[in-house]
Amino acid sequence: MSPDVQALFNQLAPRYDRFNRLASLGLDRWWRRVTIQRIPPHDAGALLDVATGTGELAILAARERPCLTRIEGLDFSPQMLAFAREKASRVGLKDRIQLTEGWAEALPYPDGTFTWLTNAFAMRHVCSRLRQVLGEMARVLTPGGQVLILEFSRPTWMMARAIHGAYVRFALPRLGHWLTGETIPFHYLRDSIQGFLDPLAFLTTLREAGFSAVQATPLTWGTVILYQGRKT
Repeated sequence: MSPDVQALFNQLAPRYDRFNRLASLGLDRWWRRVTIQRIPPHDAGALLDVATGTGELAILAARERPCLTRIEGLDFSPQMLAFAREKASRVGLKDRIQLTEGWAEALPYPDGTFTWLTNAFAMRHVCSRLRQVLGEMARVLTPGGQVLILEFSRPTWMMARAIHGAYVRFALPRLGHWLTGETIPFHYLRDSIQGFLDPLAFLTTLREAGFSAVQATPLTWGTVILYQGRKT
């Protein structure tokens, strides 16, 4: 991600969780829960949440999968991480989750460190370096380790696609402006959603990065896709 995008997320950090709740009508919590439920409840592996933001997915993993022996969250935004640390401390999970500042294109971990890798809504921000990012994800996974990626998509059902397109183009920037007084950051978020790969293209990219048994599960009429793959 570029320094400009980093500055954008530093700017959004204080209102990011509230924006997500309102913009998704509260569904973002359910999408994350569906993701964590893909991890077997007795799996004693290690998990890395890339682009953890304010720590929502990492905190949920710590709550719902106490069997995990190690949970780490990595993000390039120091302001987002500050909020993640405060939230983890508030819910009594400060010592359970390690939070690190870093970049998805160069993960600061040895090969084969993690058995699970999660990511929520960040792949579209690294489109120009997508293969590099996915290659890094594969590198730090153990053989047989799995990746779980949430990302926005465009529904295939015509009615849902029309409603979703209008919402993303017009309502999303207005909601962001109402919450923050800013407009440009939410135009960027809108454009990143509309410009991301379709599910079939992203599954192909996952395979090319070294993942097998890849699958895409549509959520909420296909507005969000949960991607899953196994390191070969």
